[in-house]
Amino acid sequence: MAESIRAKVVSTTTDKLGMTVFSSLSEEDIICGMVHSKVAFVGTFDPLHGAHIGQLLRAYTYEPFMEAVILLDKCPIHKPNATHWEHRLLIGQLTLGAAQLPFKFRLIPVESSAATEITESIDRRITGIDSLVDNLRIPERWQWVQRWPMIVLSIPGVKKSIIVEALNQLPEDERAKISYKYVSEAAVPIMS
Repeated sequence: MAESIRAKVVSTTTDKLGMTVFSSLSEEDIICGMVHSKVAFVGTFDPLHGAHIGQLLRAYTYEPFMEAVILLDKCPIHKPNATHWEHRLLIGQLTLGAAQLPFKFRLIPVESSAATEITESIDRRITGIDSLVDNLRIPERWQWVQRWPMIVLSIPGVKKSIIVEALNQLPEDERAKISYKYVSEAAVPIMS
């Protein structure tokens, strides 16, 4: 398991999209190479809440990263009655602004969970086991889980074997495009 670092917010900036970026890493941490990657965390976030923050922190504890690009699906096809995206974005900004996270983050609205407008380099996607399995069951969503290697987080009551079962339903050529690391509760406990 990777060693976790904790730090308080040391600076805030505004990115090109006008989003506030809170940095909890010092320049020294970044220069020393303590953290070196960028992750994507995609969801409806209706609303973004403590369990989402907990998932980010579990993934960070497992494999530290410098930045989380949190992608809010504006029009989730699987949740047609979601609260309007601008409200979800505002609640997300407030929630993230109140959290003391050990990494930079950006909250960006995207047209769909495919996040095709994101062209920057992403090292990993963070997802829960339940979300991954749901996406594997729908061929139109396979591209969502094939785009970036994933950190798949366990959730209570869902066995790891469900991933293998879902993957075995895919054609072999599609299955070969999926890369993930599974993080059990034993490896990194669920945070409250």
